[in-house]
Amino acid sequence: RLVVVGLVAGAALIGAPNASAAVTIGSDLSQAHNSGSGCNTQPCTFVSFTIPGRQTASPITGVVTRWRVRGPAGSGMLALRVIRPLGGNSFTGAGTSSTESVSGASELWTFSTRLRIQAGDFVGLNIPFGVGNPSGMLRTTTGATQSFFEPTLPEGGSATPLGPFDNNELLLNADVEPDC
Repeated sequence: RLVVVGLVAGAALIGAPNASAAVTIGSDLSQAHNSGSGCNTQPCTFVSFTIPGRQTASPITGVVTRWRVRGPAGSGMLALRVIRPLGGNSFTGAGTSSTESVSGASELWTFSTRLRIQAGDFVGLNIPFGVGNPSGMLRTTTGATQSFFEPTLPEGGSATPLGPFDNNELLLNADVEPDC
C-alpha cells in the first residue's frame, strides 16, 4: 500500500509544472517580417495583445531577463516596454529597458535586461519617430491582434491604444523568470 501511495505522489510531482521555470511570452520569431511598422507622427509603443497558440501576457510575476526582436528592415533604436492593463481599454507603462541599437533586415536581435513584470502584463516596443525609426517588425498572422500607443505609452500614466489591427503580429518576445 505504501508503494502505491509513493508511486502516485511521485507521478504527481513529475507531472506538476515547475513554479520556478522561465516562460517566454510573445512571438515565436520563427518567420521573418512581411509587413512594415513605424510611428506615424511621433514616438510610439507597439504591442501584440493576441497571437494564436502563444502567450502574450505574462502568466507569472517576476522579471524579464531577455528580449528578442526579428527585423527590422533598417537601422534604429528600440526599447522593451512593460505594458500593464488598468481595466477596460486603458494601459500604463510599467518599466522600460535601456535603449538598444538594431540594424539589418530579418536579423534576430537578443538583448539582456532586468525589468519587473506582473502576471497579466504585456511587453511591447518603444519606437522613435523619424530618423532611427526601424520598420518591418510585423508579420501577417491570421488571428493575431497588434495595437500601438502614440505617443509612447507613459510611465505610470494612462493611455488607450490605437487599434487593434487584425492579423498583425509584432515580432517580439521576452523571457520572464520568477524573482527569487
